[in-house]
Amino acid sequence: MRRDLDRAWLALGVAVAVAAAINACGGSSGPTPVPTPFPSAPAPTPTPVPTPTPVAAACTLGKGTASASCARHDGRFVSDVDAAVDLVLRDHAVLFDLGDPNNPRVRDVGGYHAAVVRNLQAAGLCANYDGAEVQVKNTNDFSEQYDVLLSDGSVRRGAGAYRLTCQPASFPLDPEDVIDSIRVAFYGIRCPDGRTPPNNGLGRLPLDCTGFVTATPKTRDNRDVPPAVHGPTIDWFLKAGAEVVRVHDDTQIFNKTLVGLARGQFSLCATVKGVEGCLHGEVIE
Repeated sequence: MRRDLDRAWLALGVAVAVAAAINACGGSSGPTPVPTPFPSAPAPTPTPVPTPTPVAAACTLGKGTASASCARHDGRFVSDVDAAVDLVLRDHAVLFDLGDPNNPRVRDVGGYHAAVVRNLQAAGLCANYDGAEVQVKNTNDFSEQYDVLLSDGSVRRGAGAYRLTCQPASFPLDPEDVIDSIRVAFYGIRCPDGRTPPNNGLGRLPLDCTGFVTATPKTRDNRDVPPAVHGPTIDWFLKAGAEVVRVHDDTQIFNKTLVGLARGQFSLCATVKGVEGCLHGEVIE
């Protein structure tokens, strides 16, 4: 039940956001990278979120409600989702490893979910893949969430695929409806001389030490927004403290690296879908 509740917020994902994730341009407005004085800390590796193939037109029923209440009941669309999955298996065998016909494994996760969504839409339902689960509705009174992929990568069918019911319907939404804040914070600090760095949450970077920063879009209930919703674009800027820290780019565009140059305060900020968050930090001795 805890897993179900933790995943309820994912109902906020929408087809519009998936399209944005596909079409948005990458890149960052951060400074030109310069060599770091020593190897960086391992960056937090985001869980890969497959990007589905673009699906049919947006739901004609209109937008969902960001504050929808989600809980587990009895799924009303179980047979519809099963039928959509079976059609994918029949018509798109290339997406699967069919060595074991009783336990087909999915080769192309994004293509699989996109095909399931297209089949549901063709059946007259509003459907979307939010980056984790398939969402279905035929009214704005409620929507349902389905997890059609087992943890071992094989197809999930039947009542076990049903996860949650949201009332009123929780999709589609614009990314701006989902992203409430951007958390910008240290996830690690290293000093070349063996000094013990401060706690990451204090926002303090010792002189000549390297701090590793990440930006995380958050929902109203402080959960991470899925990459399929917030998209691959982020704008970084140093609002204050150019003489205090040097900013390095990172291989992950949602991460930056800072080196403490002089004592003082700094503000490193990031903007995603028009929502801004900042790390207001300080370089100390």
